[in-house]
Amino acid sequence: MKNLSLTLILLFILIGCKEEVTTPAEPTAEEMIARTWRVQSVQINGQDENATDFGTYRFAFRSDKTYRFLMPDERQGNWELTANATLLLLDQGTNQEESVAVLELSESDLLLEFTEESEKLGPTQTRFALAP
Repeated sequence: MKNLSLTLILLFILIGCKEEVTTPAEPTAEEMIARTWRVQSVQINGQDENATDFGTYRFAFRSDKTYRFLMPDERQGNWELTANATLLLLDQGTNQEESVAVLELSESDLLLEFTEESEKLGPTQTRFALAP
C-alpha cells in the first residue's frame, strides 16, 4: 500500500511539473493591418498600371487608428475596420470620408480596392496590392 501511495504521489508531482505549452494568439485584423505597407502592383479597372513607378508609395496604418499615405500627394487621417474586416473606413464622419474594400488581409498581403466616381468617366476601381 505504501508503494502505491508513493507511486501516486510521484505521478502527481511529475504531472504538475510538466511544462505547459502555450500557442501564441492569432493576430486580429487590426493588428495585421497596423504597419507600413509598400505598393507591389496597381490595377485600374482590372488593367495593370505600369506607367507609374509605385516604388516609393507607402500606406502606413498605425495602431492608434491613424494613417498616412505617402504617394505623390500625402494624405493623413483616421482609419477603422468593420467587424468582419472587409471594409476599411477612412476619415469617418468628415467630408473626406471614404470606404475602401479589403479584398485580402494577412500578415504578408493586403489588397485594397478604392472606387471613385467621375461624372465624365463613371466609376473607376483602383486596386493596390501591398506587402509589408
